[in-house]
Amino acid sequence: VHVSFAEPLLLDQMLERHAPDWREQTADAEERPAWVHEVVDELGQAVMTRINAAAHVNAVNLLSVVLLSTRKLAMGRDELITQLSLYRDLLAHCHYSERISFTDRTPEDMIAYGKELGIIESRDHPLGEIVRLVDEQSTLLTWYRNNVAHLLALPSLVASCFLNASSITEQNLHRIVRQMHPFLQAELFLPWNEEAFVEAANRQVAWLIQHGLLTRDGDTLKRASGGSKEEMHLRVMGRALIQTFERYYITLAILAKNGSGKISRSELEKLCILTAQRISELNEFAAPEFYDRNLFRQFISLLREQELIRTDKEGKLTFDDAVTRFSENAEFILGKEIRHNIIRVAPQILD
Repeated sequence: VHVSFAEPLLLDQMLERHAPDWREQTADAEERPAWVHEVVDELGQAVMTRINAAAHVNAVNLLSVVLLSTRKLAMGRDELITQLSLYRDLLAHCHYSERISFTDRTPEDMIAYGKELGIIESRDHPLGEIVRLVDEQSTLLTWYRNNVAHLLALPSLVASCFLNASSITEQNLHRIVRQMHPFLQAELFLPWNEEAFVEAANRQVAWLIQHGLLTRDGDTLKRASGGSKEEMHLRVMGRALIQTFERYYITLAILAKNGSGKISRSELEKLCILTAQRISELNEFAAPEFYDRNLFRQFISLLREQELIRTDKEGKLTFDDAVTRFSENAEFILGKEIRHNIIRVAPQILD
């Protein structure tokens, strides 16, 4: 058991910002003061953000992150050792928070510990030992991965831009980072505003270049050559949050397929859940949160806040080309097969 403490939060200071005379106000049984709702929202965000900033990353977290990011939930032992080493170094230099801590186990010790707990197993192969998650443990281990998802969001976002493109300009990378920021921040309680998020992305790029996973040519960033170990490690890192990005694309694909002014918000939520469930059944392993109603609901709310979608007088969702431009970023992050599969499965409400 590892216990860590977040930075203390002083409630009286928060109250004084919203209602300087809160000590003199008396409670009204019939109606709450208008500022109470704002305080509750800010308090909830602050508590979750500070909890995340005091996270401890243990061996099971890291094993889950890596192996759940592979298609067969398995990896060669040597490659797994390298990937675990990369994540340990990333945590040491991520600048997320001074309160972040992580296991001091070596990658070899992590693998031995995972076998002892019965969450991973290995088998010999003429070309090298293969380590994989125990099938019965895979769903449980998504919980351990999700506990540190906020620490992996930015590294995964940057790395995912090279999953389907060998290179990308810094301008395009920054555009994608800025566009994804409000959605990842709301879902994962990230500590950065938009500008700080871009600065953190630049630090992530520098780290990837330092470790040979990316190279720079002027204002263009290039991944390592296909088939290399460096390219494989970049891909594993890029897939850490791939199902989150797929979930976003499902929403956009359903909107586009049905058209502006055709479906209501409740209809969109229902179609998103059904689509995600079907894709999960037909394709590779997906975590339970892949079709979580609340996560779809939150994403739709943020699309409204960002004014990418609106509600007309009949309760239908309307949008313009901005939704199409937003979904174009998926070409960098999601492969053609995944995108076409989502579009094919996405249902259309017939008039």
